[in-house]
Amino acid sequence: MSSPATAPVIVALVPDVFFSITVRNVIRASGAEAVLLRQVADLPQAAQERAPVLLIVDLTALADDAAWETVSGLVGGDLPSLGFGPHREAVLLRRGRSVGMTKVVPNSVFHATMPELINAVRADAIDVAAVSAVDDTTDEQE
Repeated sequence: MSSPATAPVIVALVPDVFFSITVRNVIRASGAEAVLLRQVADLPQAAQERAPVLLIVDLTALADDAAWETVSGLVGGDLPSLGFGPHREAVLLRRGRSVGMTKVVPNSVFHATMPELINAVRADAIDVAAVSAVDDTTDEQE
């Protein structure tokens, strides 16, 4: 496993203290450093200072439009994201997708496949970055 100084960072917004322990353990098992947040207001600073490779968001933590705007400002670009929420709140899941989250799943899927989801979203982001780097190099050569 990577040392904490060189390990990639995953920022997770998970207000539930008990569940955040599980999330932290899975992130650490993936070889990354876990930065757990309980408040949306802490996301921009954590993203800027820690340069995460992935953002995980409990969508139920996004209680108002300002919170959604905060997340929207972070996702959809170079920062891959994984959102989860209750399956009965389809509007919440759709809103996560609409703000540009890389992957949005119901809680049941997140709980059952968390390690695989984290690795898959990170791998997809790496693949996209590699293709972009090749495209940038090709553009420079032309």
